[in-house]
Amino acid sequence: MTIKDIANAVGVTPTTVSNVINGNYHKVSQKTIDKVQKVIKESGYVPNKNARALANNSSKIIGVIFPKTTEGFMQDPFHSQILTGIEKIVGAKKYDLMIKSIDNYEEIYELMRNWSVDGFIILSLIGYQLPQLEKFKNVPAVFIDTYYEELKYINIGSEDYQGEFKAANYLLEMGHESIGFISYHIDYPSVISMRLNGFKDAIESKGLPFDCSENVLEIVGFDPIGKDCENKILDFVKDKTGICISADILAIEIMELLRSKGYRIPEDISIIGFDNVYLSRLVNPKLTTINQDIIAKGKIAAENLINMIEKNNKEKPNIKIPTNLIIRDSVKKIND
Repeated sequence: MTIKDIANAVGVTPTTVSNVINGNYHKVSQKTIDKVQKVIKESGYVPNKNARALANNSSKIIGVIFPKTTEGFMQDPFHSQILTGIEKIVGAKKYDLMIKSIDNYEEIYELMRNWSVDGFIILSLIGYQLPQLEKFKNVPAVFIDTYYEELKYINIGSEDYQGEFKAANYLLEMGHESIGFISYHIDYPSVISMRLNGFKDAIESKGLPFDCSENVLEIVGFDPIGKDCENKILDFVKDKTGICISADILAIEIMELLRSKGYRIPEDISIIGFDNVYLSRLVNPKLTTINQDIIAKGKIAAENLINMIEKNNKEKPNIKIPTNLIIRDSVKKIND
């Protein structure tokens, strides 16, 4: 069964059938739509997307690129919420998704060369990788949480600096003077480096000293059962009353570790996260955190990319999602 066969069966033109298949319903009467869809259903017709891609010079496929992680990128609720936002827009616009996790930018190049993809949404590349992407400037691409001043591109980020400033400032206002910042590996420039700067400036704005060796702990490949990692965390927190943690999922893991070692949260130590993933309100105690609208971030990225693809819009906005403090149960006020 071909589009021409369906057209002959219904008594319309192949163009009309094509409009129905592609969802261009405003060009066709409801009666004709019903007839075409009835023939399609009864015949079991499946559109040949490869042929359509060649005819239209468009595959209607968007590639979504995530950084590769040991556990798998979908294990992180932040990534799943980003993908939810992307899918809401992409599905409504009748595009399909190709999802790929990568180790380095060369893999993006291979995808661009070997797959018929209309454009890419690329998540969390760090600064030193971005100059290599200059060669891909003619391919529609939108970045999420990616910062590199010398390269002009569309990036959808959050107020990371302002958010972490709010987090540290809240601990300080609650009476905590000995506070620390725990994060995954800190690259420059990156989301985490911006959050660290916000933490540092909040401390110094209160006239308190900041020392990276005293106030900051990087977790590389965090494993809650790894003794070396456990000992570093326990040694870091022993002289502190409050900890800012750069991501909720890491905060939840550290809370579990501390509880297993006899710490009470927030009685013995206060914890504040960043992201406001859905798990943050399910743990005990519920996690005080910095909220960013993760789903909106995915939606805005998809909207900008489809605008580039369909309208050839060459604007290069740097969009930042606002952040705000969500107060729950994991931070205690210290009495004067």
